[in-house]
Amino acid sequence: MADFTLPSVGSVLPAILTGLGAGMEYAGNNQAAENSRAFAARQAAAFQFKQQQDLVNAGQAIAASQMDAAEQKRQGQLIQSRAQALAAASGGGAVDPSVVHIIGQNAGEIALRANIALYKGEENARMLRMQAASEGYNAALSIEAGENKAQAYEIAGRSALFKGAGSLFSKYGFGQPKAASTGSPAEWTSGYDVPSQDSGGWVSGSDL
Repeated sequence: MADFTLPSVGSVLPAILTGLGAGMEYAGNNQAAENSRAFAARQAAAFQFKQQQDLVNAGQAIAASQMDAAEQKRQGQLIQSRAQALAAASGGGAVDPSVVHIIGQNAGEIALRANIALYKGEENARMLRMQAASEGYNAALSIEAGENKAQAYEIAGRSALFKGAGSLFSKYGFGQPKAASTGSPAEWTSGYDVPSQDSGGWVSGSDL
């Protein structure tokens, strides 16, 4: 009869190690995927924080330029008043051509300085808003790159499992130990009636 024997430890040890290795590789890849997503989230948060700072700074740049322009106008008004006072003290009037010319020049200088202050503020704010948009884009790229990397790790982990399972299947089939048959054909059929090819009938296994 067929002798079913369990495989020795030495014969199954390579397969066991293969299975353990596949499991550890799967777990390691899953952990790497989680780490990749966590790192991407932290990096994106840093970009988003910088983006908010840039937007706040842009608003402050506008406000500072408006205050600077207002101060330029105030200083100009003081200069205008002083020019008129000096003209009156010297005996001239506000309609004196030289006085009118000086006042006109001062008014133009005042308007120019105020507009320059506003322009600088708008330009600084524009650059900061562009930088904020870039930070937002970098945050989105970080999330996308982290997710792509995490998915690659997960695919590698599943591939390791399939590879380990394939190795075990090739070694043990469906998990059933292979039968180890011993003895000669006569010993296998001893005590059983088997068909005879010569006579077309049945003969005893002991007559083989």
